[in-house]
Amino acid sequence: MTLLRDTVLPQLQLSPAYFAGAVALLGTTITPYLFFWQSSGEIEERRGVQSISRADLDIAAGMIWSNATGFFIVVATGSVLHTHHTAIKTAADAAKALESFAGKYAAGLFSIGVIGAGLLAIPVLTASTAYCIAALFGWRRSLTRHVNNAPQFYIALGLAMLIGVQLAIGGADPIKALFYSQGLDGFAAPVIVVFLLLLTSNRKIMGDFANGIAIRIVGWAAVLVLVAADLALVYTVLASKLPS
Repeated sequence: MTLLRDTVLPQLQLSPAYFAGAVALLGTTITPYLFFWQSSGEIEERRGVQSISRADLDIAAGMIWSNATGFFIVVATGSVLHTHHTAIKTAADAAKALESFAGKYAAGLFSIGVIGAGLLAIPVLTASTAYCIAALFGWRRSLTRHVNNAPQFYIALGLAMLIGVQLAIGGADPIKALFYSQGLDGFAAPVIVVFLLLLTSNRKIMGDFANGIAIRIVGWAAVLVLVAADLALVYTVLASKLPS
């Protein structure tokens, strides 16, 4: 009952750490890089309008599944690690903490999950970065193109991979890096969502596929939530100090 109550009626705290967590959570839920990845993937697949209904179902199912998974991750982390005041700085720390609370197989299961998530995330993140940079400078871009046909795109992809490797071997705190990167996503998301709404709601551009009133209401409501969280974080930081 406590879990259900706190899920629907969260306890607000006027502190930088609280709103930093809220902005990071929003940043990882409405992740800007996925806008570039999704749009670039749709362009490359060259699917016609006949498949829009199937694509909508696919995206809706993915959103529900990912958010349900994220919810249970938050619940499990809070109930297993936070309640025992366990400090987590690396994935190995998390695996060891789970093993002491959930049994000897928990660490192995967690490790498999982290490896699987990493193998999925690395190509998506690096390719999204390359797509974004290439689009900004007007370079040819596509994973279906040969390296000689889109050299700048593949250079950007390789550099993104190298920077990630350097951070991994350079002693950077991966948990803090992940947290603050999602916080930056939380600040970038409302700007991108605004432009996305303006574009997809324009009938001169989208024609009959422009956003309906329901989508526009939900979209602008999301923008308001994002902006409110960002402003709350800025205010609390200025009123006190940066979260540690």
